Amino acid sequence: MKLKPLWIGEWPSVSVSAPISAPLGSLLVSTCQRQLLATQAPLEGAKRSAVGVDAYELLLRFSCGLESAVIGETDVFGQLKSALKLQWETLPPELRSVFQSALEDAKDIRAQHLQGVSVASYGSLSRTLLRPTSTDRVLALGAGQMAKSVLPYLAEANVTLWNRTPERALDLSEEIVAKGYSTPSITTDPLAMIPVADIVVILTPAGHELDADWIEALSKTKARVLHLGGTLEALEAWSVLPNLITLSDIFDLSKEKGSIRDLAVARAKRACRERALLRSMGGSLSLAHGWEDLAQFSK
Repeated sequence: MKLKPLWIGEWPSVSVSAPISAPLGSLLVSTCQRQLLATQAPLEGAKRSAVGVDAYELLLRFSCGLESAVIGETDVFGQLKSALKLQWETLPPELRSVFQSALEDAKDIRAQHLQGVSVASYGSLSRTLLRPTSTDRVLALGAGQMAKSVLPYLAEANVTLWNRTPERALDLSEEIVAKGYSTPSITTDPLAMIPVADIVVILTPAGHELDADWIEALSKTKARVLHLGGTLEALEAWSVLPNLITLSDIFDLSKEKGSIRDLAVARAKRACRERALLRSMGGSLSLAHGWEDLAQFSK
């Protein structure tokens, strides 16, 4: 597989920077921590960049959650797959081949080195910080990838969902039910629900157009507020809320739990480098995984 044309650049997340413009034929993945752009021609202004085998190694580390503040988390793998599904038809064949291999390799590395390791997720860390009970009323604002990862961990409470597009809230509700949890309620008026909520989880990026309204409404309540759209620094406007929890708290808690998995993570990082070198030499690796993750993109 030819890795020489592959270039990956990293920019700050949209919570602290403007969205970057992705050229035609490139792949843009946006997370709460960064914007990652993969293309065949370098762009200026990246905070960090890599080319060829180094770019493929970075892609694997990113896909395995090894570049995340919550080391080893699985949400970024889902975000990568979602971005591929949306942008697949615009990618040149060379990049399609790279990402097909990267998904296979990331799954293989996780299975070999991270499976069974106590790797904290955003959902488990959120539950630890919020300590929801069965009588708590949880209002979730947003129904994207982060919501899919976090809300099942809070589903023992009474959950109400809101999203700008009600159909997405309904889809998320059905996914939660399919996992064996109670059916969440859906609201089209979040401001009406804030006064009766015990916990409010913000699952939208910092700087959302409704932030000011939500902050004003929450300032009149005693609700615990978890904002997963940015760190405390990026959420300065929200600091007026006394019971605010942000990604800064999530990251701090993850570090406390991290020492027991250091060895497995180090092995996974080495595996990313070794796999990138092997891919650069060409040929197949005879992996145990199929192409099921990419089949949906070519339909």
